[in-house]
Formats: sequence, structure tokens, C-alpha cells
Amino acid sequence: MHEAGLARDLISKAEDLAIADGARRVTAVTVRIGALANVTGEHLREHFAEEAKGTLAEGAVVEVVQGPDGEGALSDPYSMDLLLVGIEVEEGG
Repeated sequence: MHEAGLARDLISKAEDLAIADGARRVTAVTVRIGALANVTGEHLREHFAEEAKGTLAEGAVVEVVQGPDGEGALSDPYSMDLLLVGIEVEEGG
């Protein structure tokens, strides 16, 4: 359940950013998955959807950007990481 823990961490960070911005909910998150991170976008999306239930991120779209693979992964300092690149929010009102 490695992906479930990662999803919970992403949700927590996205919620913190949304709350700080006065947003009412998170509509999308963009994450970058390094080639050596041992995480797939499909599994991350599934776990994110499950873990986000009842949070500001419930229903948010998860956009995945893959880091470089092959020889490019060897020089990528984030090749083993999952990074929150950005979020989109619905403004509070």
C-alpha cells in the first residue's frame, strides 16, 4: 500500500495549499513521477481517489507527468521521487 501513503501525503499537501489560498476545494493536482520511484500513475490515481473521499480533494483530477527514463533517469536528481508540481482549486465564496 505504498501508493496509499503517497496519496495521503499529496492530499494533505494539496489541502494545506488550498486552505492557505482560501479555496473551497482542490479540482486537480499535477504530480511528477520519477522513473525509479516504483509508482505507477494508474495506481496512484486509484489510491488518490479512495483516500481523497471526504477531503477538499475529493473528485480532483490527478495529472501525471513522467520524469525522464533510460539514461535520462540516471542524471535526474528526482528519479526516485514523487513531486507535487501544482494544484488547481475552486475559489472560496
